Amino acid sequence: SASTVYADAPALGFSAVACAILYYRKRNDNILLLLLAALLSVFAVWTKQTLVPMLFALPTYILLTDGYKSFRRYILCLCVSGVAVSTLFLSIFNSKNLWFNIVTIPSHCPWQFSESRIVALLTATYHLIRESFLPLTILIFCSICQLSLSSNSPNKLKVWLSSNQWTMLAMVSLFMVPTSILGRVKLGGDVNTLSPTLYFLVAAVTLALTRFGSDSLSSSARPKGNSVKVLLILLITGLIYANVAKFSGIGRILYGLSSNEQKVAYEYAKNHPGEAYFPTHPLSSLLAEGKLYHHAYGLFNREISGFRVSREHFLAHIPTNIRLVAFRSYGGSMGKYVLNYLPEFSKRVTIDELPGWIVYMRE
Repeated sequence: SASTVYADAPALGFSAVACAILYYRKRNDNILLLLLAALLSVFAVWTKQTLVPMLFALPTYILLTDGYKSFRRYILCLCVSGVAVSTLFLSIFNSKNLWFNIVTIPSHCPWQFSESRIVALLTATYHLIRESFLPLTILIFCSICQLSLSSNSPNKLKVWLSSNQWTMLAMVSLFMVPTSILGRVKLGGDVNTLSPTLYFLVAAVTLALTRFGSDSLSSSARPKGNSVKVLLILLITGLIYANVAKFSGIGRILYGLSSNEQKVAYEYAKNHPGEAYFPTHPLSSLLAEGKLYHHAYGLFNREISGFRVSREHFLAHIPTNIRLVAFRSYGGSMGKYVLNYLPEFSKRVTIDELPGWIVYMRE
């Protein structure tokens, strides 16, 4: 999710930099750093609305670790940033259309997994637990070990949080759980909807392991330190082995990067501007022609939410001199859905420049 061409990547990026600014600041009351972190949090929420818990997670952490004064300053920065950025976007884009796409459509989108909403929520929760089991187990283990290696166990929450800054990322991850689950239960919500929770959980684990390694080295003279390190190595090895199947397809993906679908579609759109419509790859046309056409799933999502796009609306946002419609096999169902708007494109053809693509032209 952090590297794909989708809204997740910049949203997670803005959030991560906001956390990094608070993590590395030397003065708790530095108003400029607080303002920058707040601004980036607002950017993240505007990029993808499921990251709205960022607006609550970071202030909570600041309140618990830095006190009310810093908390009050950060809230002020958050309000200023929110008003400024929202005013800018509302002046650039139509406010009615923004509300329709950000609130109306998602709120009308049906749920998946089960007709029972309780079962659907439980299913989505199980998916999140399954995906987070590896990093969460390591994080819990590191937390316990840090306590066992410490000669002075923290007796206050503020001391514990301040001395273990990875807890900021863990807190962000925890706050992201509700919107991650709600995103997953919506029809069409894929595993990427869980990324706000998992991304910050993995980041917290990374920092916790760094802290654990430092503590283990400083206490290596104690038998307990050596045994804990051995246990951690065994734990990570076992959990990675149990999840190795998830990484088996990485080599195949890397091998195919030079001839990936977006690149093939981009090259064709660049050589034949205004002639081809790629319903499942509109980014290629945007880069090659500078024009944004309908995304197949966007059309489908409108329909299942009760707002079907009219034929007039559809024709206004596809290539003017359209000669062919092309999509990959994995997007077959979506491609066929788009063809309902273009019944005259019923002739299946083969195009040398689009190997492996399903292509239709006018009969």
